Amino acid sequence: MPTWAQPLDPSSFLDYAAQWDEKFLTPAADTIVSVVVTLPLEAIALGVEIDNATKPVSHDGLAVTMWFKVAPAFQDNAAFAGTGSAFFIPVRITTAAGRIIEQSWLLRVAQQ
Repeated sequence: MPTWAQPLDPSSFLDYAAQWDEKFLTPAADTIVSVVVTLPLEAIALGVEIDNATKPVSHDGLAVTMWFKVAPAFQDNAAFAGTGSAFFIPVRITTAAGRIIEQSWLLRVAQQ
């Protein structure tokens, strides 16, 4: 399971990219045409959000970019102290060739 190396500080607003294995996606072979990112209920309960209003989930044909933040009312939550909380973020893509691929990335939210 892929892991994003940089944790999200609850007071930050950061972008994260989900990159797929080149055996499936290359500009010459196949590219992403649509994407769905789903936040787990545990993340939503702690105020973790994808900011689709100002920075919608996007893709460049080979990678998906999403912007995460934590709602202000939750930024000092004890769940984000120490090593913080980790959430698996499922990202489902559909490709031009009709492939449907879902993979989850591990997002850690921790006070920096």
